[in-house]
Amino acid sequence: MYNGGDYSRSQQKAVGSKQKLFLPSASCRLHTKALVSEFVKVAAKSEIPTDTGKLVEAGGQEVALFQVSGKIYAIQNICPHQGGPLSEGGIHGTEVMCPWHGWNFDVTNGSCSFNPRIKVTCFKVKEDGEDIYVES
Repeated sequence: MYNGGDYSRSQQKAVGSKQKLFLPSASCRLHTKALVSEFVKVAAKSEIPTDTGKLVEAGGQEVALFQVSGKIYAIQNICPHQGGPLSEGGIHGTEVMCPWHGWNFDVTNGSCSFNPRIKVTCFKVKEDGEDIYVES
């Protein structure tokens, strides 16, 4: 008996009238995985300098942490221009400058200062006392 799952006719026949089977479609599985995220502890707040960034890993991605006016921000570490390490760039106000070629990105929203259509990924940050967590 077909119960609304997304599977082939042969799978439907194999189920029979007495059994129920739900096999989610591939797109359903992909969307579910994309919606599931978790916060990962990446650093202590005292480890994050105020004049540059700190490189951490969250969910297999390189993330650059920055401390601006006591608040922690997290962006992708790789500059979209030529792959420079943003965590090694100097921070002035809310902007970090890529140490390789001087591209600036606002750590609060990821936008490039000279072309707001160019952005780096921003990650959600949670602070719990001294512990810093990044959504992966």
